[in-house]
Amino acid sequence: MDLRLRGTAQKRTETGDADVTSCSNEKPTTGGESPIILMRFSKDTSQLAMDWLEKRITSRQCEGGCELNIERMTDGGAILFFISASQERIRLGADEIGIRKLYKDGSLRDFSVLDRNNFKDYKEGNFFLHCERLRVITQSLEGLRAGDENCVPGHEAVRLYKGKAIIHRMLSKGLLVDFFPLHDLNQLESLKGGMYKTFQGLQIPLSKIQAYYGDSVAVYFAFLNYYLFALVWLVLMGILHWLFVGMWDDNSFANSVDDNWMVSVMHLVWAVFLLEVWKHRSVENAYQWGSLGMKTGEKPRMAFRGQLGRNPVTNKLEPQFPSWRRSLRIWLLSMPITIFCVALAVAIMFYYFSWEIYVMDLYGADSSYTALFFQTLPSVIYSILIQIANFLYQVLAESLTRAENHKYEKQYQNNLIWKILLFYFVNNFLVLYYIAFVYRDMAMLRVTLRNLFLTDIAISQLMECILPCINFKFRTYSERDAAGRSKTSSKLGAMTMIEQVRIEMRKDTYQSTFEEYLELWLQFGYVMLFSCAYPPAAFLAIINNFIEQRTDSFKLCNFYRRPFARQTDGIDAWQLAFELLVYLSIITNLALIFFSPRFFVNFYAMFPDGTIVHVILLFVVVEHLLLIGRFLLSYLIPSVPGKIKLEMDKYRYRSRMLLKRGNFVSCDNLTHSNSLLSDEGEEVVAISQQPKSNQDDDKNK
Repeated sequence: MDLRLRGTAQKRTETGDADVTSCSNEKPTTGGESPIILMRFSKDTSQLAMDWLEKRITSRQCEGGCELNIERMTDGGAILFFISASQERIRLGADEIGIRKLYKDGSLRDFSVLDRNNFKDYKEGNFFLHCERLRVITQSLEGLRAGDENCVPGHEAVRLYKGKAIIHRMLSKGLLVDFFPLHDLNQLESLKGGMYKTFQGLQIPLSKIQAYYGDSVAVYFAFLNYYLFALVWLVLMGILHWLFVGMWDDNSFANSVDDNWMVSVMHLVWAVFLLEVWKHRSVENAYQWGSLGMKTGEKPRMAFRGQLGRNPVTNKLEPQFPSWRRSLRIWLLSMPITIFCVALAVAIMFYYFSWEIYVMDLYGADSSYTALFFQTLPSVIYSILIQIANFLYQVLAESLTRAENHKYEKQYQNNLIWKILLFYFVNNFLVLYYIAFVYRDMAMLRVTLRNLFLTDIAISQLMECILPCINFKFRTYSERDAAGRSKTSSKLGAMTMIEQVRIEMRKDTYQSTFEEYLELWLQFGYVMLFSCAYPPAAFLAIINNFIEQRTDSFKLCNFYRRPFARQTDGIDAWQLAFELLVYLSIITNLALIFFSPRFFVNFYAMFPDGTIVHVILLFVVVEHLLLIGRFLLSYLIPSVPGKIKLEMDKYRYRSRMLLKRGNFVSCDNLTHSNSLLSDEGEEVVAISQQPKSNQDDDKNK
């Protein structure tokens, strides 16, 4: 059992804060710290079920268990499991899932227990990052599958079948009411200083965020910080344009769409290089964090359902689900419902637009504050309705995607993203296209875009930061005792584990970074799609993102439970979503400029015999040239830097050499390819590089 947890448990027993039941299955103890995952059972869960689950978790892997440590406690009648792992289990788990660490030659290689002494700065107990240790425990628990059991012991209604994820089944049936990792309070307090407590300009401690929260959260903060820096340069270019052009021209800047054609060009060039440079930075981060190309080791989601079968790649037993059945659910269930929701959003948009025209005709000639209020009211109400519709549809889209039963988390996220982006685009941007190209009122376009953007910013900040704070304060207030004092008033240094659990159970669950990326995608659309109509949107985005970076850090550290550490090598499907907005921005801004009244005047002045057909042909030619140029730029600029490509080629070379050595070296003894090669690429046997004592220990194991 982890010594830190054991010492805390002994203190709680002496003070009478909690009842402690020791594990029946003793495991080797080490002095290193292990992340702790909490399980809280429902009061209706039988003792038989809890004993069965404890045995499954603590039993050895060869017996179908997780080989983890459990300390059982009681708080207010609820049974709590504190799950941790010994350092030996962490090492074996890191070897199993292929965590990449720096080798002595400076390259990144999959960790190998047999070759552990050749990794850079290796030392027992403090070699793996906190998020890496958490990943080992999490993947072991998520991989816990039912064997020959037909049901959860003591609960015949909770049926099981071979290969079913046990933890997910118990969570869905209410036998488990909480399952999340506890914060490491000392590391969290250190992280707060770099994230929001001390002002460091626009910089954030990415390496510390990744070491504690994992790749998924770190990639989001990296993209947000990079996007914020890029927006600063965009606004500076806009200010320079205004100083040298707009300031000296009475008819420039916001008076007409085609007066801002140069601003629009700057926006488009900026957006192209924004995403191309981000590809490079994303690959560099993924390589540094050891997640680049880590796709083959992905395990099925806990919620994935299917008959137990062998994975054709790994030859391991995993649940299998026919792809044709998933396709039927997508085309016959998800697709029709999505199309219906999109059609409903279009109908609501037309109703709003008729109301907007009616109000404009009624109060358009009036310049009083009352008239201004009623002119603004329709777009504000419509903005609020958009947020409500977005929320309701997102709940529906998540249910539909769960019903499709995707095997891997990445597949689930990608399908969810495209369902939501289709609806959000129609619900948020279609009205702007209608005003720009059908009603052709640029003044209304600016006002509507501004109101939609500001309302989206305000509601997003309210839902993401202020609401979790209110929930946490309300739960804290409701749990105060009769004397008016909180039950968990201990300071950080003297806080017991039970007191920490009471605090963290009041916090909301941090599901994923999906909401944050969606907010940035909508913001990017408001900034780019109609940049020639409303250039100040970029300045508003800077203010919002600077606040967002601080509030996201604050809420993540204070008002949310610690999320599970997830591995990712980039922003995945969001990269393509942002690129599609860039292509649409090229078409939209070019169309606004080409079909503006001022452009027609200048065109007919230069070509008196020209017609509208010539204007359309010119637009199509220029638009195709720009789109082809954007595509060629994306194709010609390599997404992987040369140095990293060389390192990945070396990594694949070591893998091929492992296959060639297969008839000499047993795969049961050496798991990873980097154990077989020296720095010069010469084939060696890794076990010969270890001290004799380590060889004897490994043989005994």
